[in-house]
Amino acid sequence: HPPLTTHREYPNEPAVHAMLASQLQIMDMRSHSGGTLPKEALSHYRKALELGIHSDLDVIYLNLGMLESWMGLIEDAAKTFGKLLEQYINDNARAEAYHHRGDAYANLGHFSEAAADYRAAIAVVPIDSTAWGGLIQVLKEHPNCEGEAVNWQTVVDDMESALATIANKPDKQAASVKFHFALFTASDKLWTTMNKTGVEKQLVTTTKASAWSHLSEANRLEFQRHVTEVQYFQRKQMTQAQIDQFVGIFKAGAFPGGIGSHHQTPVFVVGMMRSGSTLLEQILSSHSQVFGAGEDSVF
Repeated sequence: HPPLTTHREYPNEPAVHAMLASQLQIMDMRSHSGGTLPKEALSHYRKALELGIHSDLDVIYLNLGMLESWMGLIEDAAKTFGKLLEQYINDNARAEAYHHRGDAYANLGHFSEAAADYRAAIAVVPIDSTAWGGLIQVLKEHPNCEGEAVNWQTVVDDMESALATIANKPDKQAASVKFHFALFTASDKLWTTMNKTGVEKQLVTTTKASAWSHLSEANRLEFQRHVTEVQYFQRKQMTQAQIDQFVGIFKAGAFPGGIGSHHQTPVFVVGMMRSGSTLLEQILSSHSQVFGAGEDSVF
């Protein structure tokens, strides 16, 4: 352990503390052991800053902020990302700092500040798919956080323009997946709004089809990132067979009449991650007599 040995020889050298913190953080990520490694890394990062380190401040603030977020020290993380933004950094690093601080603000319940940071990240790097995803989620769950109603048409148009520029990027597939998922959510909100405001039916239908096309493309690209073409085709066939089976079972009249409840008592939809609980909540909330309150991290 060279960094540990160097630390013992130069206990007041800030660069050594920074190097040791980085190594501890990497060790924890690789081993997933948790324990004391994150706390030790946190201590060394802060010691390096306390001793007045002047080099690689952008890397130190980024790593420290990420570590604080992972440890649940959200307020500290927001401040750390703010200090990162005070540094002289390139556009990609600045956008990353903004969207990480936006995540921290969103977790703290400061949704106006979160939306502002996500938009700041997008202004610097228009194809920042993570910032777009965060912004869409905040606007969806807190539509008045920017002081006025969300213009979902403008949001969708801006995202479509940004998506067109991703094609020439080396990591276009990963970025496109996030973009298409976010575009599905934004387009879904757009067609829902249109449906409620009496927009021409053909335009509503077209927008709805566009929303689902983005979801389909996101899932297709995500599958291709992890499976071969043959595996993808086999899984697609298997999934279609399951859907056909469900459609065959749950036909109109499958349940006897009189089932249901007129109570306004809250209904909690709970489930494992990626199990379809969010989709179920959205399906229920699309009913005129049901209000979807969004997700809550408490459960």
